[in-house]
Amino acid sequence: MIKHLFLGAIVVLSLSACGGSSNKNTTINVPDSAFIAVGEAAKEEMAANESAAVSIAIYHNGNIVYANAFGNTKLNGGVPVTKDTLFQLGSTTKMLTSLATLQLVDEGVITLDDTLTIALPDLQYPVEQANEWQGISVHHLMTHQGGLSDDYKEMADDAPLSDMLAQYANANPLMVEPGRFHNYTNPHYTYLGVILEYYRQQDYRDIMAQSVFTPLGMERTSMHTNVVLDDGDYALGVYQDENGNATAYTDLFEVENLPIMTPAGLYTWSTPTEILKMAEFLLNGDSDVLSNNLREDILKSQVSVEFAGLPEQYGYGIYIDEGFIYEDKWYPIKLWQHGGDTLGYTSKFWILPEQNIAISILSSGRLDDYTNTFVEALKSLTTLPTPTDIPYGDIDVNSFNKHVGTYDTGNYTLEITNNDGQLELNIPELNSQNIEYERSLQPIGKDTFIAVVGPEVFQLTFFPEVEGGESVYIRDRSFVGVRIGR
Repeated sequence: MIKHLFLGAIVVLSLSACGGSSNKNTTINVPDSAFIAVGEAAKEEMAANESAAVSIAIYHNGNIVYANAFGNTKLNGGVPVTKDTLFQLGSTTKMLTSLATLQLVDEGVITLDDTLTIALPDLQYPVEQANEWQGISVHHLMTHQGGLSDDYKEMADDAPLSDMLAQYANANPLMVEPGRFHNYTNPHYTYLGVILEYYRQQDYRDIMAQSVFTPLGMERTSMHTNVVLDDGDYALGVYQDENGNATAYTDLFEVENLPIMTPAGLYTWSTPTEILKMAEFLLNGDSDVLSNNLREDILKSQVSVEFAGLPEQYGYGIYIDEGFIYEDKWYPIKLWQHGGDTLGYTSKFWILPEQNIAISILSSGRLDDYTNTFVEALKSLTTLPTPTDIPYGDIDVNSFNKHVGTYDTGNYTLEITNNDGQLELNIPELNSQNIEYERSLQPIGKDTFIAVVGPEVFQLTFFPEVEGGESVYIRDRSFVGVRIGR
């Protein structure tokens, strides 16, 4: 049974790539001295992250101006990696799955407003949530508004995507009605994969190769183990074992490969230079791949992320932000971004559309941080804007009473009280097990608080049912709590 999810969304920037021959990026000669700081930052962060390797590519004005890699294909072994070594993309795959889905829309096979039950007429779901399941649309899936939990309970490790039709819904009830708010979870994209297989009558991985990778010129990108094995130039990932020690895969067949999670990004192999072809497509378009109006829809603000009041939105498989945080400061610059991680790999993908810059960083390490490398890459090509204070929404202590209440998450009861301007948390189920947690919630920004339970940190955002009303929902990626007696 699938027990772990390794497909996190990392808040970074996005890239574009091109599918038409007239738009495919090329590599040009730029003096290495222009990127010395990029390489030095990458090597420093590789050591700090305990990555085995890192690969970076930078796109500017239609060309790859820098591509380099550091480290080895195995931790403390293997051979040196090159710019052509394959790494995993993790959730950066989601923008590619969105592209394939929008191709169906382009062809008139489905619409964005089609419900999941219309798109997949064989879908089974629990009677007690029939109205909710019938309300999930293709648009909701691509924007993480379907209300699905970030879990795959009772799904076998080798389960095909078609098992989502008969088995998933009854074992994994919705956390909230669709369309209520954005809550990033992987099963939304698994269902997009099911839709693709249903209408293309092909394996999802082959659909992606034929409809996305090949048209974009991503010749070595693949989701098949045998293709990666035959290629031979791939990096084996590094993760932390239960004792916190860096542990490396020693063989490709050890790398986790759960078919049902592939559309969300578990098993996509590529290189930074190939991912930048997607960046070029997003920036410049290619009508042979997707009509321009639907490409623009990918990059529109489809839904607010609604986290602490920050100006961050989600398009179709990609974040659309008005800036980024670095060293506790906000850099106000428009960007498209997505990232991801699997058990032993991390991907970061950014596009600065107004500067025509895109950056891809792939590494063989779990939850790696290459922020300094990203910033140095930007500095090599542009001047960063003057940083400002992080624009969190105002924390209004006078509004805290609207959050007070008892919320049911399905597994736990969250009792929220206001103690003289300090929100406090009580969880009876944890109390009975003598599990320690911090009772005080720490405000970050508008309606968003940090809760600490043992080693786990939760980001709790409160939502009303009607604008300005009392809070009815608490959202964390892993759960949604609904106020009792709402």
